[in-house]
Amino acid sequence: MGFDFSLVDVFTDRPFGGNRLAVFPYATGTADATMQQLAWEFNFSETTFVLPPSDPSCTCRVRIFTPRQELPFAGHATVGTAAVLASLSDDKQFVFEEGIGPVRVDVDGESMRLYLDSPRYENSSEAPPTAEIARALSLPDDAISDSWYGPEGVSPELGASLGVPAMTAYWCSSMARPGHRCSRPFQP
Repeated sequence: MGFDFSLVDVFTDRPFGGNRLAVFPYATGTADATMQQLAWEFNFSETTFVLPPSDPSCTCRVRIFTPRQELPFAGHATVGTAAVLASLSDDKQFVFEEGIGPVRVDVDGESMRLYLDSPRYENSSEAPPTAEIARALSLPDDAISDSWYGPEGVSPELGASLGVPAMTAYWCSSMARPGHRCSRPFQP
């Protein structure tokens, strides 16, 4: 069994820098289990497989796998896949069919500058239950000072993630003292 693939370094201007990525540009007919095994074998944060689209408005379908599971979206994997496909053809604009929906990527010039339109966001106006988070971490119920759905650095009001569920929680530096509520988050 043979596979064509490219190994690329994303978000860098030099070899062996940036984020490593394996891209399989011709993955038609590759079984799901084989894709997962290949991603496990490379052991990169992500490995992508390019397939024909099921949505005719898309250029191709891109499936993204970590060594353990498939992801609906990953930024560096999307950007790196576009760079590989651009190097194999004259195309410089792509609309990838990904797990979160269509994602447009434009390749700009020889330096492979890519512009990624943000796909639709997942939102939740509810705050995660701080007492349950604390108990899951074997902390006192009042140890969590703040929490929201979304990654670190994304405002709690937006509460968004790009296809991969995320939650951020701050805990008190004084969590060892039962009954104490902190007024500001712990900064390690």
